[in-house]
Amino acid sequence: MTYPVHRTLLLLLLGMLAVQSSAAPEFSRRKHSLGTLKSPWQAEVVYEFRNTGEKAIVIQSVTSNCGCTVAEYPQKPIKPGRKGKIRVQFNGQYVGPGFFHRTITVATSDWQTPVVRLYLEGTILKD
Repeated sequence: MTYPVHRTLLLLLLGMLAVQSSAAPEFSRRKHSLGTLKSPWQAEVVYEFRNTGEKAIVIQSVTSNCGCTVAEYPQKPIKPGRKGKIRVQFNGQYVGPGFFHRTITVATSDWQTPVVRLYLEGTILKD
């Protein structure tokens, strides 16, 4: 007798989750290639995104797997349909020569996409 009740409650819960609005960041590009960098081994790239959701999105943090990469990101919520930018500065001064691949992790307020990974790569040519 409890099986139909549990099943009904489960279906109701799933239905509520399906109609819950979200704020979704859609990046125009998730990977940038810097090509070959010569001294002073510095570059800046911009990752643009649009909020394709139905409510404002907040970029909570942006981190990198290397201290050579620093990001600036919007501190205010991005309204539905609006665009935002994440600026990433790369300083290869202390990075060894050769190919590099960096991961930039973006934490968002979107319950469906709480984390987005962006990528930056290139080659350091030392003198």
